[in-house]
Amino acid sequence: MNTETEINIEKSANLTRGYCRVTGYGFHDIFKSCCEDLDYKMIRYPIKDNPILGFSEIKDNDKIIFTNSSAILSREIFTAAHEIGHHILHLNKGCKELVDMGNFDSNNQHEIEANYFAACLLMPKEEVQKFIRFELNDKSINEWNGLDIAMFQAAFNVSFNMVLNRLNKLKIIGQKDITRFQDSKSRLSVSRLLQIVYGSNTLCQPSNVKQVPAQFMEWVIYNYREKLIPKSTLEKAFSYFGTTPTDIKQKDDEFKDDNKSLDELIKGLNE
Repeated sequence: MNTETEINIEKSANLTRGYCRVTGYGFHDIFKSCCEDLDYKMIRYPIKDNPILGFSEIKDNDKIIFTNSSAILSREIFTAAHEIGHHILHLNKGCKELVDMGNFDSNNQHEIEANYFAACLLMPKEEVQKFIRFELNDKSINEWNGLDIAMFQAAFNVSFNMVLNRLNKLKIIGQKDITRFQDSKSRLSVSRLLQIVYGSNTLCQPSNVKQVPAQFMEWVIYNYREKLIPKSTLEKAFSYFGTTPTDIKQKDDEFKDDNKSLDELIKGLNE
């Protein structure tokens, strides 16, 4: 990317943080911000070994983001930021859908730009500089160790490697520093480093969260009450999210279509 493109992406990321009213160094809950601040339809679901990390789509007037919650949480957070980048940088310019497979290490220009947007959104230059000043007390980089990188990680809710990549991009650390910190990571796991500085290693574990927009379940319930789907389809929809329907009654009129599948129901939601 050229300098002009980088600056424009940085501006877009800063505006997005403003919309999301981020008050700390990092997002407290980027998934909640997607829904409440950016008005995206956020879907999180554990699809295990499926190579898809996430996708972005515009359907009618809905802006949709999906993330695979089988990935470790720090990776899923980056995926969400990356997909926001696709929406802001690419999907508003004619493209309607982008699917990210396996990893974001691609030479595709859209992926490079979305990666840079995510880095700027999650770790803005100004916040990184403030963290070094106020949290690390301007300690010399030569005195930093793996615990200091874990402190960045906990404050910005990102992965250990993303901290290193971002600090390197900002010319705060060099390759020798990265090698030194990676050595600390190999001798003492990231999970253990986070437990020491943060008291939790949740960033290193998959959340396996199951989250869909409320309107999806409302649509399922409506179709059941109107006798458009059988109870088995209602139960199947709820089972995807580890729950069961209770006290949901159909109207007294005759059942209309006992062959309508869940796939057809979802298709109807998208129409």
